[in-house]
Amino acid sequence: MYEDDFDFDERDLVDEEYPLRKDINTSIVGHNELGRMYHNCRNYGIENIDLILPTFFEANMSAVLLAMAHQLAKEDIHLGLSLENDHVLVRNGLVNSLLGEENPQITDRRQSTVPLRTFGQEEDDAFTAYIHDDFLGHRGNSHQLPYNLVKSLTRRYQEIFSNVALHAETTEPIYTCGQYFPGKKKFVFTLCDVGIGFLNNVSNFDNNISTSLQAIEWALQGNSTKTEAKGGLGLSTILSECMNHMGELHIVSGDCYWKYCPEKGKTTYHLEHEFPGTTVHLVFRY
Repeated sequence: MYEDDFDFDERDLVDEEYPLRKDINTSIVGHNELGRMYHNCRNYGIENIDLILPTFFEANMSAVLLAMAHQLAKEDIHLGLSLENDHVLVRNGLVNSLLGEENPQITDRRQSTVPLRTFGQEEDDAFTAYIHDDFLGHRGNSHQLPYNLVKSLTRRYQEIFSNVALHAETTEPIYTCGQYFPGKKKFVFTLCDVGIGFLNNVSNFDNNISTSLQAIEWALQGNSTKTEAKGGLGLSTILSECMNHMGELHIVSGDCYWKYCPEKGKTTYHLEHEFPGTTVHLVFRY
């Protein structure tokens, strides 16, 4: 959807506040609501906008929101949040990040979040430590995931990180965040970049690929745009691990939301609003 084709409603912005009207969860609904906010804020012309949260906001989606906030800031549009100190989006660092603090060091006393972080493309060692220690070593995962799976996922996320630097054609950081839901026995982890996305990258390599869905599925088959070395195993191996361990994999790029879950297999959805780059969600249920 282009700038002159957005579904803006003046009721969405009142006195420099933007109410998110639908719950922000790891789903097509959550992405559509954040995408709608992003495009509406770009077209309203207000410099400082306070977000009003819905009833539920999964903390891992902070990675997507912060990526959007940084893109809006380039247009002198600044998002903010006012929340109680014990709110999950305070405990994971989102509120401080929106205030301009880079990777705030905040202790989550409830130990239910993987902290919101940004990683420059040269910070591969720090990213690997974060994946191994903060994500896979979190109390919600450390006693649930077998050693071989931890080793495999760490390696595959390293490849995803490297691919952003090689193929995303952006100098912007990678955004990451996660949340553990003890009551639901669920763990969700999100990685987001603001590069050129799957379609632009893959279609430059294979002109038979013409949609974001085709590009995502091409990559999931283990294909790679690397010509100098074998590649492409990152997402395809993560998908295999999800299938073997009752996990979910969601990939969002261009106008496509691609999802695998054990109950329904593969499903795809059309995004109402595109956002630059690619988002990958990994969900474990125990």
